[in-house]
Amino acid sequence: MTSTEHLIGTAEAARLLGKSTRTIYRMVNAGTLTPALIAPGGNVGIYLFDRADVERVKAESDAA
Repeated sequence: MTSTEHLIGTAEAARLLGKSTRTIYRMVNAGTLTPALIAPGGNVGIYLFDRADVERVKAESDAA
């Protein structure tokens, strides 16, 4: 396994959380979700998230 196989993009994070990609960007801005990597591109770059972090946020959200 390479070191990036656990990384997922914004669209996949949104799908796992049941949110829109726009909400994912809001969560990043609010500090609720932290990207593992910001790749260059677009206006602000491309966010890549650690799948385990996204699953943790989902579990916390489901428990609330």
